[in-house]
Amino acid sequence: MSFYVIQGGVPLRNISTEKHKIDFISKNSWSSLCTMTIKTKAGYMNVSTPEATMLDLIEYQRTLGIGRVTEVLLELSESIDRIRFRKTLPLYAVALRQRLGYIFDLLSLDSSLIEKSLSRENLHIVPFSLIQSRKRQC
Repeated sequence: MSFYVIQGGVPLRNISTEKHKIDFISKNSWSSLCTMTIKTKAGYMNVSTPEATMLDLIEYQRTLGIGRVTEVLLELSESIDRIRFRKTLPLYAVALRQRLGYIFDLLSLDSSLIEKSLSRENLHIVPFSLIQSRKRQC
């Protein structure tokens, strides 16, 4: 079973055992809008909001796999806070928002907030597949 952890600070080595694998992905900066504090058995912990997690999943879809990403997006879509989502969207690149909007449309989720965040942007064609070359071939 594989787990992925997106974390800030010093990059950590991946952990592998016979049954589990944990891959750590480093992210340079975190906005306070993208984190929330939860209470655990060990105390309080800062974690990513569902809205920021959705956008981070799109950002790292090459590593995580689009199949896994869409499954998690469906689960997270039930816990979206529309106000927090509206404030979080502009913190991410236009291409990521375009990809997320496309996936929301494919999954029949409400993409109106994503569309509004893109309405003031200078848009360009973004290939959905990250494997596809950006150069057009004849």
